[in-house]
Amino acid sequence: MSVLLRNKTFIPPCRRLALGTCGRIVSITGRYFFLLVFLMYAAAQQQSHAQVASAKAANTFKPMPLAIGDKIPDELWSLPLQVVNHPQGKKTITLSEYKDKLIILDFWNTWCVPCIRNFPKLHALQNEFGDKIKVLAVTQEDSDKITRFFKTGAGKEHTYVNSVINDSLLLKYFPHISVPHIAWINPKGKVLNTTQEMI
Repeated sequence: MSVLLRNKTFIPPCRRLALGTCGRIVSITGRYFFLLVFLMYAAAQQQSHAQVASAKAANTFKPMPLAIGDKIPDELWSLPLQVVNHPQGKKTITLSEYKDKLIILDFWNTWCVPCIRNFPKLHALQNEFGDKIKVLAVTQEDSDKITRFFKTGAGKEHTYVNSVINDSLLLKYFPHISVPHIAWINPKGKVLNTTQEMI
């Protein structure tokens, strides 16, 4: 029980000890709290700097056109590519999945009649050589347009065509004026040939 002495509160010794201990705990907890806040702030700053650096790197990444004999750059092997009609149902792939094979990139569009006529020939080539090659169609057209194409009209007959869609990067590495345009990448990762002079 507290007793008021000369306008001051008297606290019994046992409570004084408890309050002192509590004060020290609050003081220690406060220090840890501020340390925790500081560490969280530092981590957030570091993550923010990493994101800015990553964004700057993405903005400075400029694919250079490849010529016959050029080696495929490492970043091209690991670029995620959106695909349709993948035999295993994948939605994205990387070219690295086909390293050590002859890769045939077949650039096409849904309005290109010669492109569509080439599908059976390239499919027969894929079947003939099996695991030694990979025929991969590539188009800039979007998912909706490509989905409609393979569900209606001439596209219904070619649902076996495994195609990269929404492409903007492969086009920069293999620029061309018209389609069909085909680029061959040998098993050592070099551009073996293309169907026309690149622009």
